[in-house]
Amino acid sequence: MEFRNQNVVARMTSSEDMREHIDLRSVKLMLCACTHLGGWDTWDDYIDLMTRVIVRNRTLIKEDGYLVVFQTDAMIEGRIMPRGFLLLDFLRSRGFQLLDYKTWKRMNANLRQPPNTHVFVMSDDASETKRPNPSNKPYFQGVWDYPATAQGKLNSWPDSLIRMMIETFTDEGDLVVDPFAGSCRILPVAAQLGRRAEAYEIDMDLVDMIEKNVSINNPLPRDLTGQLI
Repeated sequence: MEFRNQNVVARMTSSEDMREHIDLRSVKLMLCACTHLGGWDTWDDYIDLMTRVIVRNRTLIKEDGYLVVFQTDAMIEGRIMPRGFLLLDFLRSRGFQLLDYKTWKRMNANLRQPPNTHVFVMSDDASETKRPNPSNKPYFQGVWDYPATAQGKLNSWPDSLIRMMIETFTDEGDLVVDPFAGSCRILPVAAQLGRRAEAYEIDMDLVDMIEKNVSINNPLPRDLTGQLI
């Protein structure tokens, strides 16, 4: 199952299969935020997922493209598990290089998790990734203050944060991919900015919300709060 509108598509399938839909070295920005570990997940399960999705599909990212990874630490039995830097160490061991590090301060985050999310800007080790758009001043802040707009398994990125990242790392017509898309909020923002975008999600409970966000029968432009203009 998939939903399309203009130059964006939401696919209700595993992102492990991205190479069936996306050409090699065609992705300018891959946004990856699979931060939730449910009761059935272990850290080994999570790393296996990252291997099957990110490492396996690294050849889809352009030589001057970016991988932006979001990862939140977790409070487990009264102790903080540093999942962010554990993931960073794993990706670096697989040949990705760290270009920059930011902190996303989720001002109304779920209190079960620390309110700060690690943001790692990375590239393929062999790439010559150019500097992010210097005119985008919000990117160069060390801490990004944006409210979370959803909880749990939904994509909680506010549109203003998605917009800032897309404008910083891509140009009009570039391809943006979200492997763990949740409600697929990235799609209307990318379309508004004239980018192409692909999103992947396997949770069929989110179909109605995804179809609404893709707006199959409606124009896509929205304001920065996510409301249709």
